Amino acid sequence: MLGAAQAEESRTHLGIKFEKADITKLPYKEASFDAVSCVGVLIHDSPEDCERFFREAYRVLKPGGRMVVSLTHPGLYDRTVRYKAEEKPWLRHESIAGPDQWGSRKYKESYKNSAGAVFESDVYAHTTAFLHSALEKSGFTIQKKQTMKITKQALQSAGQSGEVGYPGYYQILARKPK
Repeated sequence: MLGAAQAEESRTHLGIKFEKADITKLPYKEASFDAVSCVGVLIHDSPEDCERFFREAYRVLKPGGRMVVSLTHPGLYDRTVRYKAEEKPWLRHESIAGPDQWGSRKYKESYKNSAGAVFESDVYAHTTAFLHSALEKSGFTIQKKQTMKITKQALQSAGQSGEVGYPGYYQILARKPK
């Protein structure tokens, strides 16, 4: 993914610098950024690593800086929810641990992309209460929370089809106080 972003930057010359780094040990000075964006990453991190990341993001943000966190909605993993009663042909989750003391559960995820390639990884379903608590514990003020629902357009853009209108992503806008 990083290589694709770098290739696009070399083609378009937008002035974006892409770097690979450990989110729990960011290689940047304190108060270096106006904003931090974390999209689709935290499902791959344990609750402890999420807390470490929030502390690091807080450290590298300038006072008044903002952070956007977007991750898979925890409801997508719950088989008791109507839209999750049956596995999607392109997405499967098998529970392997949890809930832990934070309420997070660990799953083995199998995802089939539009070309038919299957990817497997361990993922976490973090509760919204855990995310809010960890952000606030790190010093952030939560400004906005929202659930984004799966749309036909989103499924089509991924080469998939199926039911729409269910929660797909959970997003948080947080701010470091001035």
